[in-house]
Amino acid sequence: MLYSNADLERNPMTIDKLTKELYPGLTYDTAFPESWFREMLLHGFDPRGQVVWAYPAGTVFGMAAPLTIEARDQLQRLGQAYYDQDGIHS
Repeated sequence: MLYSNADLERNPMTIDKLTKELYPGLTYDTAFPESWFREMLLHGFDPRGQVVWAYPAGTVFGMAAPLTIEARDQLQRLGQAYYDQDGIHS
């Protein structure tokens, strides 16, 4: 279950702890591909602290994995492929 930004303000968690709780066993990175990061910023979304770059089994290049409800909503709004507990969404 994703957390809201308000939940995390009340009960802060490190990105590492949050990612391991939401996505057990997932290979991930807190760094984003630079072109993807710039595109998100140009569209008014700063993914830092709300998204990790995930490498689900069977993928090579990875994709965004939201850590918050708001991040998931932004990725959907921007038409970005993403990974969550239900799998890959495109």
